[in-house]
Amino acid sequence: MTGLVTVDLTGKHITAGERAVDHRLSRECNCPVAHALADAGFENVKARACTFTAGHVTGYLHTSGKRRRYALPPEAVAFIERFDDNRPVDPFTFTVNADDFVEVLYE
Repeated sequence: MTGLVTVDLTGKHITAGERAVDHRLSRECNCPVAHALADAGFENVKARACTFTAGHVTGYLHTSGKRRRYALPPEAVAFIERFDDNRPVDPFTFTVNADDFVEVLYE
């Protein structure tokens, strides 16, 4: 996958998502943004194996032993914050640049 990718976050993703109980805990991510990214074709962004930190989504590349961190747009970060704070959220569309990532080696 290359270039700009349009991601449609739907009501289905919101219903399937789970809120982070405590942002300080290291836990698997099961939020609507992760589900929407997976449906948009980010094959290595697993809804149960991603983390959101400082405006980035991290997708784990299981086959290569590496992970990629993709930049999320501000509206997706704001959605995550509202969703996790149990505030009302609505479906929306955002764009992710699939070429804009940093590879991080596992330790």
